[in-house]
Amino acid sequence: MSYKLEKMKIKPEKGSEFKVLFNPESYSMTYENTFSPLQGVGASGKEQTYSRSAPATLDMTLIFDTTGASGVAKSLKDKKVQDQVDKFLKATTQLNGSLHRPPKVTVNWGSKIFEGFIESVTVNYTLFDREGKPIRAELETSFTAHIDDGDRESADDLKSADLTHGRVVAAGDNLTLLAKEIYDDPACYIHVAKANKLVHFRKLEPGSELCFPPMED
Repeated sequence: MSYKLEKMKIKPEKGSEFKVLFNPESYSMTYENTFSPLQGVGASGKEQTYSRSAPATLDMTLIFDTTGASGVAKSLKDKKVQDQVDKFLKATTQLNGSLHRPPKVTVNWGSKIFEGFIESVTVNYTLFDREGKPIRAELETSFTAHIDDGDRESADDLKSADLTHGRVVAAGDNLTLLAKEIYDDPACYIHVAKANKLVHFRKLEPGSELCFPPMED
């Protein structure tokens, strides 16, 4: 019994789906959390305060090859590597007029493994014909995850009062309103002011970070 090897597919939200010639040997996923670097003067350490989570990234290398060594090039309508690379870049990285941004792409390999935008592509031409035209290219691609605001807020569930929250103060922020947002109770501003040792809590310094500790029952 023979089995057909599943090919990775990359589908822009506008345009045709790309099926890779060679499945990547590997791909990497990166997840990153950022914590406040602020530390009191003379202190030997600090309690880590969560600031934000960066979008996940997917990194992998895609190969475009027209040498015919694998037999796949024979089925290609366009056998010029440069044309293949240009077509891929145009469909996945260039500004789309109707979207007013580059298109979001979905990466499928058996099942969906990633949805987001291509942040960067480095094209390495590694093999050439006698005229110096590339016949093999390796694209080092980096994707950044995208989550719609509604889905993100639902997943974050930042209104839970039994969790510790960190917030960087923005211009115009008010401690009472922040307490209302986090705890659903503006009176909790006193709790926050004490936890952060604020003397002038009515004048918050933009760029400073506040800790919103869990409320005790």
